[in-house]
Amino acid sequence: MASIKSLLSPYRGLPKEIYIIFVARIINALGSFVMPLLTIILTDKIGLSKETAGLYISLSGLLFMPASLLGGKLADTIGRKKVILFFDSLAIILYIVAGLTEPSMTMVYILMFAGLAMFTAGPAHDSLIADLTTPENRSGAFALSYMGWNIGFAVGPVLGGILYKNHLPWVFIGDAFTALISLSLILFFIKETIGKTKEEITDEKRSLEKREEGSIFAVLAKRPILIYFSIFAFGYNFAYSQWSFLMPMQNQNI
Repeated sequence: MASIKSLLSPYRGLPKEIYIIFVARIINALGSFVMPLLTIILTDKIGLSKETAGLYISLSGLLFMPASLLGGKLADTIGRKKVILFFDSLAIILYIVAGLTEPSMTMVYILMFAGLAMFTAGPAHDSLIADLTTPENRSGAFALSYMGWNIGFAVGPVLGGILYKNHLPWVFIGDAFTALISLSLILFFIKETIGKTKEEITDEKRSLEKREEGSIFAVLAKRPILIYFSIFAFGYNFAYSQWSFLMPMQNQNI
């Protein structure tokens, strides 16, 4: 019992908004049907070769980098919730359109734009967690959010696989539906937090959290540690993301 309490201790006493984000992540991941099946959709349903499917997925991955930079800039300029509302809503609409589209190259482009929209909203989602927490409880909050995604993702691809063979449109529509529920929780139960970035920070331990004015490149020049972190993060995510392309392809050969 003591070990369980110790395991859960980082997740106790967090702001209530963090628990709402945790539930939203579970729901969103429960409907994560498209991405785990994307390789199979491109090769089996649309008829692309494995090489061409890999090319489109790689191209999407390269486009996600500037999309994330844009999303981060917009989140700091117009607000976190506005970015989340616009780009997540755009992704939801595009997934519904994909569900109503016959498997074709048009569907490929729709899915690419939907992925770009979701990645553009990503920094705003992360900024909400950062704004709502302090250095003392921030790691626990991000860990809880990540755990929520893993809980939902343990089930979502299974449900997507059941729908895939005979009910492909519902793979996209189901993903859109759960994303809509997740978005609604954030919009109705979490307040805008961009105002917190304007608060004066005097604690030296939080010096890297101080607001910087200027373009993305100006901020990076002032804080080169962000460049180093981005390089390592890119390498990690590039290697980690290979499973979403290679594992479905491997399963097709079994």
